[in-house]
Amino acid sequence: MTDNDYFEELHQEAEGRSQGARLTLGEQVRAHRERRGWSMYRLAKETGIAKSHIWKIERGQSQPTAPILRAIATKLDVSADALLGLDNQGS
Repeated sequence: MTDNDYFEELHQEAEGRSQGARLTLGEQVRAHRERRGWSMYRLAKETGIAKSHIWKIERGQSQPTAPILRAIATKLDVSADALLGLDNQGS
């Protein structure tokens, strides 16, 4: 899958929501993790964050602190802004 294909899928998923809605932080984390072909276990191992915490973040049951968000973004090779939906890269 190319980057363009990936972002087109994200765009189509976002269009299926109510007008103006964006992917949540957790949905962004999951999409970028899956794009890399990583399991939650792999992301946990790479970041040093508990797998259960990543699970909760992806499901919107927990909001990461700034250092945790930065660690996730760094390992997924995206900006924290992209995970937060503040730029066009991940929205």
